Amino acid sequence: MANKRPLVENPLEDMDITNIVRSITNDTADAGATAVADDAEASVTAPKPKAPKRPSKAGHTVSKAFADQLINNYLRYDKSSEKGKPIYVSSDLVNRLQEISEKYHKRLSARAITQALLETFFNEFDGEDTVDEFMRRIHYVAPSEKELAARKIAAEKAREARRKAK
Repeated sequence: MANKRPLVENPLEDMDITNIVRSITNDTADAGATAVADDAEASVTAPKPKAPKRPSKAGHTVSKAFADQLINNYLRYDKSSEKGKPIYVSSDLVNRLQEISEKYHKRLSARAITQALLETFFNEFDGEDTVDEFMRRIHYVAPSEKELAARKIAAEKAREARRKAK
């Protein structure tokens, strides 16, 4: 009998990367807000100052520290001549990046915006932890050593078949 994985609705299925990041940052901010509220109830005499927030276009708020780090990363990657390695981004995200870039007469390239956003995300959050959390939510099961060996053998057979076809 084959192992069947439970069918679970994926809450991230219809979200693009920016909305996923926003949901993670809002979850973190909400968790911090509840912890601050609990602490405030415990000790009424010592109010804690809150970090100033900047409202974003979508109605979500971004902490000043996060925004400052993003701006510093914009400055770092602005006019960078390093091409790096290519990655593929969905067309709708590329179009949104191009709109932002063209709004300011291409003063800041879409590549610089992407690099700054990614670096800020990885500096602000542990990228590996967020991926681990995503894998946990989708109930990912890592392949066994036996499955990995079978994949390697199948890949080798496919390479050999392609060589023979030439």
